[in-house]
Amino acid sequence: MNSKKFVKLFIRVFISILLLIVLLNIIVSPFGLFKDQFLNWHSYNMTQNPRIAKIEYLDKNHEKFDSYVVGASGSSAFLSKYLDKYTGDKFYNLFYYGADMLDSVDTVKYIVKNYEVKNIFLPLTITHGLYYNVGNERLNDKMHYKVENSSPVEFYSKYLLANPNYSIDKIKSIKKDSYLQESFDVFNAENGSYDKSLRDVEPIHSKDEYLSKEEYNVFNYDFSEDKHLDYIEDVKKSLIEIKEICEKENINLEVVMCPLYNRDYKFYNKNEVEKFYKEISQVVSFWDFTNSSISYEPRYFYDRTHWRNSVGTMMLAKVYDDKNIYMPEDFGYYVTKDNYKEASKRFFADTEINNNVYSEKVPILMYHDIRKSGDNADIISYENFERQIRFLKEEGYNTVDFNDLYNYVNKGVELPNKPILITFDDGYKSNYNLAYPLLKELNYKATIYPIGFSIGKDKYKDTNEKIIPHFSIDEAREMYESGLIDFGSHSFDMHQAEKFEKNKARTNAMKFEDESEKEFIEILEKDIASENKLINKIKDKDVDSFAYPGGYYSDLTAVILSENNIKSTVTTIEGQNYIIKGLPQSLYGLKRFFITDQTTNEDLLNYLNSK
Repeated sequence: MNSKKFVKLFIRVFISILLLIVLLNIIVSPFGLFKDQFLNWHSYNMTQNPRIAKIEYLDKNHEKFDSYVVGASGSSAFLSKYLDKYTGDKFYNLFYYGADMLDSVDTVKYIVKNYEVKNIFLPLTITHGLYYNVGNERLNDKMHYKVENSSPVEFYSKYLLANPNYSIDKIKSIKKDSYLQESFDVFNAENGSYDKSLRDVEPIHSKDEYLSKEEYNVFNYDFSEDKHLDYIEDVKKSLIEIKEICEKENINLEVVMCPLYNRDYKFYNKNEVEKFYKEISQVVSFWDFTNSSISYEPRYFYDRTHWRNSVGTMMLAKVYDDKNIYMPEDFGYYVTKDNYKEASKRFFADTEINNNVYSEKVPILMYHDIRKSGDNADIISYENFERQIRFLKEEGYNTVDFNDLYNYVNKGVELPNKPILITFDDGYKSNYNLAYPLLKELNYKATIYPIGFSIGKDKYKDTNEKIIPHFSIDEAREMYESGLIDFGSHSFDMHQAEKFEKNKARTNAMKFEDESEKEFIEILEKDIASENKLINKIKDKDVDSFAYPGGYYSDLTAVILSENNIKSTVTTIEGQNYIIKGLPQSLYGLKRFFITDQTTNEDLLNYLNSK
C-alpha cells in the first residue's frame, strides 16, 4: 500500500471512529443532553452533571412546577413536599454541586425567562464569600450553554466527542443498578433532591458511636487554614440582580443562611463576617441559621457542609412559622439591615448546649412468653417477671411507648424522668393473661409485636401442629383500649418455622439470594398490608413500628419499611438507645436488652444505666 492510500485509509478509519463515538454518546447520552430516549435514566444523568441534566429535564417537564430552590448541594435538604405544603405551590430543587452565586444568578435568569416562576428559595452560606465565577469546564461540572449563554457549537462538540468511557460506564451501571441509591444515581429526578432514602433510615445512637464510624471521621479534626471572604461585593451584586428580576416579575424571593459546623467558625475573620452580613442585609432580609445548638451536634450533619434533611425541615418550619415541628430555641435569627451587627456576633457565639437538652437515653427491654417456670431463652417465669417490673417501678422508671418517642423527636414534647420502653415479641397469650394485668395495676405501658398469622391461634397456619397459644383480636383490642398497650408488627408471615413449612421458610424480612429485588419488595409490601388489615381490627390506625423477625434486616428492608410509613424499628442487638429531638433516624435500628429468667435486679440496673 502506498503512502497516499494509507493516508486515505487512516482518515476513513479516524472519521469512522469519531462517528461511532458521536453515535454512542447520542444514543446513551451519559449527561442527559441528547434526550436519553432509550434509557430514560434521569437520576444517572443528574449524578454525572446536574447543571445540564436538570435543565434538560425541566425543559420537558417544567409545566409540573412553578417554584424553585436554587443553590449549592446543601440545598438538597429543603424538601419539595414541605415547600409545597407551606406555599401551596409546586417546587423543584435546582441545586448544583458547588454552585457559586454566578451559577445561581444565571440559573434564575434562565428559568424566569423560560418557565413560569412564582417562588425562588435561595439558600446561602458564608462560604459563598470565598469563591465566585469558579468556572466549570469539566464535562461533569460544565453549565448548560443555554444557561450561561455560551457557544452551542463548542458546547455540543465537547459532549458529542466525549470520551466513550462515559457512555460505556452508563451501560455497565445498568446491571449494577438497584432499588437503593447507588454512587452513580444519587438523585430523585422527579423533585431534584438527593436520594436520601437510605441515609434517612440510618440508625443513629450515641455521639461517640457516630463519630467512631469512618464516614463521619471528618468531624474529628479541624481544617487548618484561615478563610477570607474576598468576594462579598460579587455576591452582593448577584443577589441584587436576582432580587431585581424577582421584583420585576412579581416572584417571591426567600433567602436563608444555612448551618455551619461549629469547628469552622474560628477560621473566619470577624470584620469580614460583619461586612458579609451588612452587605447581604442591605439587599434583602433573611433567616440566619449559621450558628445554633444544631451546629454543635455532628449527628445533625452528614458532613461539615451538608446537614440532614431533618435539619432542612426545621429551617423551613421556622421560615414558614410551623410550630408543630421541633427545633431548638436558638435556631434561626431574622436578619435585617438594622440588626446585622448582632447577627454577625451570633456567628461567633459559643452556643454549645448540654446533650441532655435534646437527647434522651431510652433503654428498651425485650420479653417474649411468660409461664409458671422459665428457661434461659424466651420464656420467663411470672414470679421473675413480676419481680423485675415491680423493681422498675420502685426505682422510679417511667414507661413510654412509641407515640411518646415520636412526639419527643418530631415535636419536642419532653419524656418523663427515667424513661423506659417495654416490648413483647410474637404475641403470646401470656401477654394478655399474665403481663397485662400486672402492667395495668402499675399503670405501665408496653408495646407488643405480634406475628400476624398467629393472632388467636394455637396451631401453626395451615397445619394441625400445636404452637404456643397467642392472644385473640378481642383480647388485643381490650389491651389497646386501656391506653397502656400498643401494637407494632413482627411481620404478618415473615417469621415462619422451618419445621412446619412445606416450602422454603421465610424466617426473616430479608431477600432470598435467588429472589429479585422487585419480587422481595412486592412480598414485603404485601406482608405490611396484610398486617395493617389485621391490626386495623385492633386499633384505628396502621402499624408504625416494626420488630425485625430474628433481628435480621437489610438496607433494602429498612428503606421499604420507611416508605410504607414505618417510623421506628427495633432489633435484637443489645445496647443503649439515644433518642434525639429533630432526628427521626434515631428511631430506627433501636437496640433492646434481652430479658430472661436469669436477669437479676442488678442486671437490670446495669442495663438501664449503661452508656
